[in-house]
Amino acid sequence: MTIFQEINCRPLHSEILAAIHGRCFDNPWLVASFGDLLSSSAVTGFLTVEAGAAEPGPATTSLAPLGFILIQTVGDECEILTLGVLPEFRRAGIASRLLGAVLSKAHEVPVNRIFLEVSENNYAARSFYHRHDFAQTGIRPHYYNMKEGRMDAIMMSRVIGNLRK
Repeated sequence: MTIFQEINCRPLHSEILAAIHGRCFDNPWLVASFGDLLSSSAVTGFLTVEAGAAEPGPATTSLAPLGFILIQTVGDECEILTLGVLPEFRRAGIASRLLGAVLSKAHEVPVNRIFLEVSENNYAARSFYHRHDFAQTGIRPHYYNMKEGRMDAIMMSRVIGNLRK
């Protein structure tokens, strides 16, 4: 049985994140985009790797990270910018672990609400978020440019109820 661990993403992980993103989405983000995001104090990321493996970086060529999540926190809200797990490692609990890392972070900050957008045709992701107590809150018509054409973005959110009194 493989044991996983989450590490904090840093700008040096940009190439790794771009490679994973490219295998997960029709319109992959550029390495520079990840670098810019991870240079912002508002953006946090977690990368799932095999437990006990060396931390991935430029000198680590044998390690193949499995998935990641990036979030942006502003005030008492957190947006999931992107979540990707390599296709061959899906359904192994990695996305749930990544979301769990975000929820732990949300309780530290504190965050009251987490929101995201997902393509209307990404049924697996929509089901995943529903299982984790996210509810649909709206639609952005024709938001995504996909291979199949323009797709609506389904807006979803989850209330954490974590505000300090």
